Amino acid sequence: MKVNEELEAAVKAFVLRDIDPGVGEGGEAFPTNPLWTRLKELGSELWLDTGSLDESAALWTQEFSALTTNNTLLNNEVQRGQYDDLIPEACEILQPFNLSDRELLLEIAFILNAVHGLKLVQAYDAHVSVEEHTDLANDMEAAVRYGLRYHAICPERFIVKLPLTPAGVLATRKLSEVGVRINHTLGFSARQNYLVARVGKPAYVN
Repeated sequence: MKVNEELEAAVKAFVLRDIDPGVGEGGEAFPTNPLWTRLKELGSELWLDTGSLDESAALWTQEFSALTTNNTLLNNEVQRGQYDDLIPEACEILQPFNLSDRELLLEIAFILNAVHGLKLVQAYDAHVSVEEHTDLANDMEAAVRYGLRYHAICPERFIVKLPLTPAGVLATRKLSEVGVRINHTLGFSARQNYLVARVGKPAYVN
């Protein structure tokens, strides 16, 4: 994969222009739930599986520590018009780089996932799983590069989601070795997740 550092710097600056990833409103602003408190006392780490700011606001309590989103959930937010202004602005930023249709798609997807993830971090002072585009599922080199880019946006709070494909497992191993937290997704059995845990060594299997 050819690396364009100028492009990556421009995209990172664009994503971070209105959001400080180091500032969150803090979990103490939200209520507590006795059931979730007891589960947390027993050692469970509680994540909320939604990318919707409206849904998560109604469900979030102090006991939760993370949210996990994906491209389908993000697309629901896009369809609601939340990013109608952002997408044309992103295209304008990307226009000087003469990207192919595939490259443009991947960059727009990266921008949307990163911006939405940062909004969730800021709203809940939480860790957030951000998912790579499905077009990278069989491209190990690109998956590693985009994983590093997500990590660079918000290293303390972003957890990168990679899929159960040969390239995904190898990318998970490479990223884990350099300290990028991976939430490995699309494992549908204990056997599959055991394989990923042994070979890829992610922080989480999903």
